[in-house]
Amino acid sequence: MRTFATAVITLSLSLSPVYAQRILFDASHGQTAGNADWIIDADGSMQSWKNFRCKKGGLHHSAQRYPTPAQSQIKADTPETFWSGGISAWGMALAKDNLNPKRQRNWQIEQYPWNAQPFSYNNANNPQDLMHYDVLVLDEPNVAYNSDEISAIRQFVFEGGGLFLIADHETSDRNCSGGKNAKQDSPAILNALLGNTINTQPRPPYYNANDKKNDYGPFGLWFYENGNDDSKDQNNRDFDWFDEVSNNNINQNPKDPLIHGSFGDGSKGLGLFGSTQIGLSTDKKQGNSKAQGHIWRNGQTQQPNLIGVSQRVTLASSQYGQGRVVALGDSSPSDDSTGQGRLYPGWDQIPSAANHTLILNATDWLARRNSITPPPPLSAGPAVSMSACVATINWQTAHKSASKMSWGEENNLDRNTTVPGLRSNHLITLGGLSPEQTYRYRLELADKRSVEGRFKTVASQALAFQKEPSVSVTRSHGVQIQWQANQSALVSLDYGQKSTDEHHLALGSQQQKQSIELANLTPATPYQLVLKLANACGETLLSKQLNFTTAAITPPPIAPKPNKPATQAKMINISGWRLINNKSRTHLVFPANTSIKSGEYLVIGRNNSQTEFEKAWGKLPNKAHYLNSKNTLVINKSPRRYTLVNLKGELLTPSTVVKEGLSVSSGACSTNGQPHVWDVTKLNKATPGKGAQQCNQGLRISEVSDAKGYRNEFVELYFDAPLK
Repeated sequence: MRTFATAVITLSLSLSPVYAQRILFDASHGQTAGNADWIIDADGSMQSWKNFRCKKGGLHHSAQRYPTPAQSQIKADTPETFWSGGISAWGMALAKDNLNPKRQRNWQIEQYPWNAQPFSYNNANNPQDLMHYDVLVLDEPNVAYNSDEISAIRQFVFEGGGLFLIADHETSDRNCSGGKNAKQDSPAILNALLGNTINTQPRPPYYNANDKKNDYGPFGLWFYENGNDDSKDQNNRDFDWFDEVSNNNINQNPKDPLIHGSFGDGSKGLGLFGSTQIGLSTDKKQGNSKAQGHIWRNGQTQQPNLIGVSQRVTLASSQYGQGRVVALGDSSPSDDSTGQGRLYPGWDQIPSAANHTLILNATDWLARRNSITPPPPLSAGPAVSMSACVATINWQTAHKSASKMSWGEENNLDRNTTVPGLRSNHLITLGGLSPEQTYRYRLELADKRSVEGRFKTVASQALAFQKEPSVSVTRSHGVQIQWQANQSALVSLDYGQKSTDEHHLALGSQQQKQSIELANLTPATPYQLVLKLANACGETLLSKQLNFTTAAITPPPIAPKPNKPATQAKMINISGWRLINNKSRTHLVFPANTSIKSGEYLVIGRNNSQTEFEKAWGKLPNKAHYLNSKNTLVINKSPRRYTLVNLKGELLTPSTVVKEGLSVSSGACSTNGQPHVWDVTKLNKATPGKGAQQCNQGLRISEVSDAKGYRNEFVELYFDAPLK
C-alpha cells in the first residue's frame, strides 16, 4: 500500500447546495396484506396476515428501509421491474426525475420497514424519525395508527411536511384487523388520522352534507364510509365502493398544481376501480379553509353547498400549518401490476386516464412547504478534514440549528450522527473509517432541506515508535513510563513480576507523546512490561519488553494522627445516570428509583432475566442486585470501553476495555488519582456480584465480562463507601 507523509487533507466544497426531496413510503401498517402490495420494494416475504375472511393467510412482502438494488444504479432506460413492489413505478419515476438536470430534483426514496418502531416526530432515538423527511406516503394502510403516531404525523405536517393519503373502498379490511364484525379498513384508519366526526347511516340517505354537526377535522377532509358492508346494496356501493374508468370532472383552473403540475398535464383525470370518495369542508370551525377539490365524480357539481361542503370528490388537497396534504380515494391509480399479489395495471396503462401524472404532480407539490419565514440558509461549508480513518466535517448556518448528518460508504446513507443542541457553527467527527475509501454524507438543515457531499480518506501510515518506552522516574510503589509514537494512538500496558500477562492497564489517550505513572507496585521488585499501541485504523504495535526494578521503601517520618474521615453516604441514587459503550455508541440510562447501598453490587445483564442469568453464573449473593439492560451492552471482537457518567455528564469511574472471550475486574485500588489496574482473566473466571476490593472510592465499575451465550454478558457496579 502506498503511504503519504501528510496525515490530514482538508477539502472545501464551494458548489451550490443540492437540496434533497426525501420521500418516505409507509410499509409498516399492513400495506402488503391480502392482494395488496403497496410498497416500493422488498427483499423478503416474512409477514403473515389473516385474509379478509379472518382465516390464516400466507407470507407476504416485508419491505426494508432502502430499495435494492441501490437507487444510484438507476439509469434512464432501467426497467420498472428493477424494484419489486406493487408501486415501484412511482419510486422509479422519481429516481429518474433526478437524471434531468433541468428539473433540479434530488429525490431520495426510503420505506418505513415492516418491523419498524411506531412513527415519531423529533425523537433522536428513531433513525427514521419524520423530521428527516419531506413527504410521507400512506398508501391504503390496513393496521391502525396509534394515538402517538397520529400526533407525530400531524406535527410532521404542521411543521412543513407533505402527507399523501390513499384510501380504498369500504370493506377493504384486507387483514381482518377489525375482526369479523368490526371492520378496520383504510377509510376508517385514515379518518381517525384526519380527526373527523361525520354522522352516517348504513341505509339511505347514508350521509347529510348539510348537517352542521359534521366536523371534518383539522384538515377539512373525510373519506366516505358508513359501516354498510352489504355488497348487494347497489346504492351503497355507489356511496363508497364504485368504479369510474374515466373520472375526468377536473378543476378547470389552468394553474391547478395537481392537474397541471411539474410532471405534465393530468387533465384526462383518474381511472378508478373500487374507490371511495371524499367530502371536504372549508368552514373555519368544522373544517379547513384551505381544503380544495381537484377532481369530482362525473356529473357532480364542483360548487360547495351553503355551509362550504363539497361532495363526491375523488382527488382533494388541504394545508395545515406549513405543510400540505393530498387525499386520493382509490389505491388502483398507484398500482403498477408488478408486485406480489393479485394486482392490476393502474399506473400508466389506462388510455382514458392520467393516473401517474396526477400522482407525480401531487408528490412534487407536497414536497414544497408553505414557508412563513425564509428558511435558514447554509452560510459556509461544508468543509471536510480527513486522515486515513477519521474525518471531520464542519459547516455554518445563518440561524442556530441541531447538527445532524446521515452518512455511509459509496452511495449509502445507512448511518446517522447527531450532536444535540442548537448552534451556528457545526462540527461532526466520524471515526472507524477505512483508508482510501469514498464516503457519502448528507447534512440535515433546520428547514428540513439537506446538503450532500462526498470525500475520500487517504492511505494509512504505518504505526511506529519514535521513542521506545523507558522509565523516567522510579519509586518504591510505582514508576513513570514515557514513550513517543509517530501518530496518535490508544495505549495499553501489560506487565508483571514473572510475566507480562499478570496485569493489564488500558489508557484512553490518543496523544503521540505520553507518560504514565504505574502505581500499586511492590517495592524492590523486578518487573517486565510491554506497551501496545492501536491507531484509528485498528493497526496495532507492540513495544520491546521493558525491564525495571522498583525502589526500596524509605521509612516515612512520623506524622500526626489524621482527622477522622467524614462519614460517606450509605446509599447512592443513580436514576438517570448513563452506562456508555463507546464503540457501538449505545448507552443504558438507569431507570427511576435505581439505588445501590454501600457494600452492594448492581449486576447489569445484556438481554436476560435474572433467573436465566443465574443459570449461567450461579445464584447472585444477597448483596447483589440484577438489572436487565435489554441488549444495550455489547461485547464483540473489537475492544469495548465502558464508562459511568452522572446526571451532570461527569465521569465518575475509571473505564476499561474488554474483548470477546475475556473478563476484566478491578485489581489493586487506585491511588493519587491514577487509573485502576484491571485484571484480565478468562470469561469462566468471572464472579458477578462479589470479589471487588474495598477501595473507599464510592461507586465504580468493578467487573466486565463476555460470556459463551451473549445474553449472559454483564457489567458489574460496586459501591464501596463504608457503612457507618
